[in-house]
Amino acid sequence: MENGHSAQAASIEYHDFLRNFREKIDAVSKRIDSKSQMPLWEKFSIDLHELSKSRDMRQFLHFSPITASMVVGETDYILKEYNYLKNIPEWESRWVPALRENIFGMPIPSSYYPSSSNNLIHHAYHVAKFESATGKRFDEMDIIFEFGGGYGSFCRLARNLGFRGRYIIFDLPAFSALQQFFLQSIGLKATDNLNELKDDTTLCCSDLPTLKPFLSEQIARNAERSAFVATWSFSESPLTVREEFEPLLPGFNHFLIAYQKNFFGFDNAAYFNRIESMIGNASWKTEETVNSDNFYKFGSVSKA
Repeated sequence: MENGHSAQAASIEYHDFLRNFREKIDAVSKRIDSKSQMPLWEKFSIDLHELSKSRDMRQFLHFSPITASMVVGETDYILKEYNYLKNIPEWESRWVPALRENIFGMPIPSSYYPSSSNNLIHHAYHVAKFESATGKRFDEMDIIFEFGGGYGSFCRLARNLGFRGRYIIFDLPAFSALQQFFLQSIGLKATDNLNELKDDTTLCCSDLPTLKPFLSEQIARNAERSAFVATWSFSESPLTVREEFEPLLPGFNHFLIAYQKNFFGFDNAAYFNRIESMIGNASWKTEETVNSDNFYKFGSVSKA
């Protein structure tokens, strides 16, 4: 009987999350501006809105807008990343539990490691390389800020690895709605209300004017153990958006950035070298990813 009540409560909770997501994505679709700087992502918002009304959101990882932009397929580089992870001394004790996939969303199991997905393997590799380069562990951070969070998978991995601090994701409104929905649906606390942010709750925010002073205060309070994460998201953003965030970057203590060398003719290598130079008292490592012409920037700032 108790199990029946638990299942019923979970079903009611899920439908509450779904209703909240649909309300948010509906509001986003009504505000679409054809003159936006990011028409591709606005099309994503409209397509996701339509699919959320006609398809089961418990299978959202099979929706075409998601598979085209947020799901890693079967590629040679995933095998290389998986083999790297397997050779870490803490593979069994730390990485195996963190890589266990959730059923929600119906992720496609990885052919290399069926208890996980290529997405989770890919994200875990980013973290493992960051920790190797900086000597700092994700679960030791007090605050993690992620610029562009996909559907929330990287945040989920950080929580799986034991991170218990404040996690903030900044993204476009449709993505923020999806992140909150996904994280809540797998049993994690998430909100879009700054006043509800606690150490066990993820903030999914798309309101930049409101976020900037709040984030500035947060990282000032947790400067020694704060991390800025942007895996290809910052390098794909318009320069005007990047410039909005640049004044905040020196406040962070650690950096995990991945980028393409060139993005539609823009020299990202030169751009991130400039970011390096503007953050004083930092140790930086630039490493090529398993994809050619794609790079990591790992930074760690000494506050001494």
